Amino acid sequence: MSQFENLSEAGRKIVENYISEKSNILLSSKKKMELMVSLYAMMDGANPEVLNILSDSLKILSDYLSKEDIDILRAEYPAVMNYCFEKRDPFNEAMYYVDKNGYTNKMLPKSLLELCQQLASPNKGDDVFLPYAGFAQIALLMPEANYSGFELNADRWALSQMMLHASGIPSAIMLTGDMHMSLPKEKLYNYIFSMPPFATGREERGVVDNIYELATKHLAEKGALCCILPETFCYSASGWFEVRKILLDYPDQFSTIVITLPQLPNMFSSTNLCVFCLVKDGNGDVMLMDASRNDAFMVMHDPDYYEDWYINVDSIIATLKHGSMDYCWFGKAELLSDSVDLTPSRYLVKNILPEPNTRKGEVRYRIGDLIELVSTTHVDMGETKHPLLGMKELSDNYLNCDIAYSAVPWKKPQSARALTENCLLVGFIGGKFKVGKTIDLSEELYVTLRPEIIPFRLKSKEVSEEFLLRSFMLNDNLREQAKMLSTGVTISRLKKQDLLDLVIVVPSKEEQSRLASQDTKSTISEAEQKLKDIYEEFRRDMHMKKHAIGQTIFNLNNWWKILQRARREGNGVIEDNAVIGRNQKVSVKEIHDNIQQIIGQLQQQISKFDRGNGLVPENISLTDFIEDYIEKHKSPLFRFDYDAASHYHIIDNIGAEEVYDEKGNIIGFTGGKTEECTFEYAVFPPEALTIIFDNIVSNACCHGFDGREDEPNRNIIKIELSTEGTDHIISISNNGKPVSEIVTEDYVFTYNSSTQNGKNHFGIGGYEVKRLMKEFDGDAEFISRPEDRFPVVYRLVFHNTNIQSIDIDFSTMV
Repeated sequence: MSQFENLSEAGRKIVENYISEKSNILLSSKKKMELMVSLYAMMDGANPEVLNILSDSLKILSDYLSKEDIDILRAEYPAVMNYCFEKRDPFNEAMYYVDKNGYTNKMLPKSLLELCQQLASPNKGDDVFLPYAGFAQIALLMPEANYSGFELNADRWALSQMMLHASGIPSAIMLTGDMHMSLPKEKLYNYIFSMPPFATGREERGVVDNIYELATKHLAEKGALCCILPETFCYSASGWFEVRKILLDYPDQFSTIVITLPQLPNMFSSTNLCVFCLVKDGNGDVMLMDASRNDAFMVMHDPDYYEDWYINVDSIIATLKHGSMDYCWFGKAELLSDSVDLTPSRYLVKNILPEPNTRKGEVRYRIGDLIELVSTTHVDMGETKHPLLGMKELSDNYLNCDIAYSAVPWKKPQSARALTENCLLVGFIGGKFKVGKTIDLSEELYVTLRPEIIPFRLKSKEVSEEFLLRSFMLNDNLREQAKMLSTGVTISRLKKQDLLDLVIVVPSKEEQSRLASQDTKSTISEAEQKLKDIYEEFRRDMHMKKHAIGQTIFNLNNWWKILQRARREGNGVIEDNAVIGRNQKVSVKEIHDNIQQIIGQLQQQISKFDRGNGLVPENISLTDFIEDYIEKHKSPLFRFDYDAASHYHIIDNIGAEEVYDEKGNIIGFTGGKTEECTFEYAVFPPEALTIIFDNIVSNACCHGFDGREDEPNRNIIKIELSTEGTDHIISISNNGKPVSEIVTEDYVFTYNSSTQNGKNHFGIGGYEVKRLMKEFDGDAEFISRPEDRFPVVYRLVFHNTNIQSIDIDFSTMV
């Protein structure tokens, strides 16, 4: 970093020749480690424990390099080590190293370190403690302090020791297997920096205890503690609450800064992050900044070649200094919510509250002034199935949202909240509302509710049921408020109290009735048009299938004519080894084989004539499907870009038993296991999804990457998976050529429309994508963004989804 000299051109060539592995990025990372460890071993003061840990990477450099080359590397030892350490792998700001167990250890993005440095920097000679030191990158960025600390991972610790040695930074960072490192009571530090491991259960509690103790007992006056934490720190009801409670326990000692960060495309962590900075200055100020919702807080480098995003440190610091009310909240701890929630957006929601038009008789209301919550009854879940009502049972149409008892599916016990009376329902997940209205519930015929479903009834005559439900479904401002107030690890949800705190503008009763009547007429017109569209799709689909069958029959007829001619020439007697034809010769056996194959194909086409080519939908994990597709469709023309890690979640200590001390406090756990699960499931035929992907990928190759076949590293097909309400969305985009202005969404998905090399020709790929998505309860969208880095985007929307796993609460899991 800054204290290292630049590597000479001669040294750079030697390093690049040694580590270059264009065909395998992971192998390139391994070669980097080999060079670093082997060079470190040749230097005075090399730690034997470090060499023992990294022994798999230790090589005899003289077997690979000349004496002159080795002399150059030794002479430029610090610069060589830094060059290898900071050398980014293609398309990845977060450098990584693969350890001997095959695990990828990603490093902190430099821009994130620089943000922490801007918030709180130690001075020369200050004592700095690094709990969970990782690669000790903060020490390399600020080398003039006195460093101590500990690290749990041996490979990360060993690499940090090599880099500190190369930079000449003395440190006392220990390698330990203990989550907690006890310190003398009198030991104080000017600066504490940490990026602890992101985990649940026992590990999270250990981290929480460490941070709390360090902040309250080992931070010097005017000192600062700065941590990079998962965003759940801001609102989690479990261990992290204890750290936030420092603000209440010591209200006049610490000032606090919390910044929620943007999710970078190539982030080293799939978890949304925040920066937590605690300064012991005696002021008690709280500063919260939401940097997660605006691209202004990200910056792109090298835009002409590939996507390369960084945190825009200057923009974040300038926004904090100027106190922008759009992104920053300032106050005291007593003004925070009851749970000491530090999520910035929930305090900034006041900036977007709607203003009523009093001339038109509009009045602004808090939702809590218009409704009251309906109580639920606790029931014993037992082992038998019961009716379970969740987001899938709610409706997107407020005019048709009645839910009968008989329509609620019976499932395994998942909820003890029983609803025994008719009322209105609302749920908010993944940025979308859905509503419902129960119609025949009683004490005997009750349903249980999933956690995201909130039952309520009107208590004010100022608003009608239709208008309130309409507001949930169609009011963009209300939806944006809900997004800013909702929280969640995997899929964001709205709490009951947050629902009551939403604000809407209510028009006159006459206007409410007019809007409902207008929507009713619009719904009828849409239904009529939908019927017409369904018929037209059916007609085209039948035409395609009949055309395919006709081609098969035509092919069968051609082979049959050849066989008939052979019989005529042989007076009705033919042998399998007989050869027919002069120029294009074919044996009778080959004719029989082809006829048999075509008959089988025809039988298959006829049997699949009724629906979806005979494809059967099944419950599939979308991220597993995407990973499998990428693995099977690697290409020399392009590369896939997909972050699978963000869609896998570790559940720790499942089935673990608590261990208590004499006072009844939990002090540990025995047994248990760790599981990895995915959350985005959809009911869809994998064969159909493969056809859809094939069409989109083929289109990118034929159109987007046309003329760029010699630049495979430049061509990217990016796949993203997200959730909107109960819908799951797969976005497939490419960074190829933008499409022409005539290529609209209607054009792409219209039967018999296509463009290639500037000419129209017969095409059904786009139509087939749309048809298959529609046929299995989904939809497809096409977006053209000519000025964007990825100008062509297909959005595959899955309505028939499974989101049951959101019941897992990572913030409270043992």
